[in-house]
Amino acid sequence: MTNEAMSTENQDNQQFSPGIVSGLLKGLKNEKESSEFSDVQIKVDNYEFRCHRVVLAACSGFFKAVFTSGMKEDLERKVILQEISRETFADVLECMYAGRNVINDTNVFDIWHAANQLQILFLLHECEVFLKQKINPENCLAIYQHGKLLDSKEMVQFSWSYIVDNFESIRRSEELMMLTKEEMEAFIASPDLKTISEDHVLETVLSWVDYKPTELFDETNELVYKCDTPGQTQKDGSQSENISYAGHNQDISAVND
Repeated sequence: MTNEAMSTENQDNQQFSPGIVSGLLKGLKNEKESSEFSDVQIKVDNYEFRCHRVVLAACSGFFKAVFTSGMKEDLERKVILQEISRETFADVLECMYAGRNVINDTNVFDIWHAANQLQILFLLHECEVFLKQKINPENCLAIYQHGKLLDSKEMVQFSWSYIVDNFESIRRSEELMMLTKEEMEAFIASPDLKTISEDHVLETVLSWVDYKPTELFDETNELVYKCDTPGQTQKDGSQSENISYAGHNQDISAVND
C-alpha cells in the first residue's frame, strides 16, 4: 500500500470530534442568521432566503449542478424553487446549517419530497429511517404511494411488506382503494398476505371494483375470480361464508368481521 493510500485510510478512520462538529455547526448557523457573507438568493413562495453557495452545493446535488452550469440562475445568483413551501425549505436549511433533525410526523412527507427534488442524499436517508420507525396501519399506504412517486424502491418494498402483513388492520382503508389493477392483483396473490378469512380478501376486492369508475368495470371485475373460492375451509378449520356478486352493484352478504 502506498503512503498516499495509507494516509487516506488513516484519515477515513479518524472519528469526528463532537466538540469540533458542534463548533463548526454553530458558526454556520450564525452565518445563516446574519447573512453577512451570503452570495445567493433562493426564492421560495415569494420569500427570499439569503444563503451560501458553498453550503448548498456541499449538501445538494441540485444546487451543485445549478452553481456549476453557467445558467442564468448561477450568473444572477438567484434561484427560484417550485413545488417546495417556504416552511419546508426553512426546515431543510436548518438541517444544512445547524445539523438539526427537524423531521416529524407532520412534515416528513414534505421534507422527503424536497430532499428528493434537491438531491440531498443524507436527508433522504433520514426521512426513510424515520418512516420505517413510524410506519403503522394509518400511514403505511401513504408511505407506499409517496415511495412510488419518489421512485424509492426500498421504501416501496418495505411498505408493501407491511401492507400485506397487516391486511386485517387496513382492509377497510379508502387508500387501499387507490391501488392499481396490477397492484391489487399482486396484493391478493401475495403468499405473504395475512388474513383470518379469505372472505375478507374477496370483500376488499369487491369494494375496490365498486370504487373504480364504471368504464373500468369490465377490466377489473376479473379480480373477483382470482380470489380463493368462497366457502372453502380456512386455516383454522372453519368454513368461509358465501359472498354473492352480481354485476357492478355488489351484494356482500354474511361476511364476518
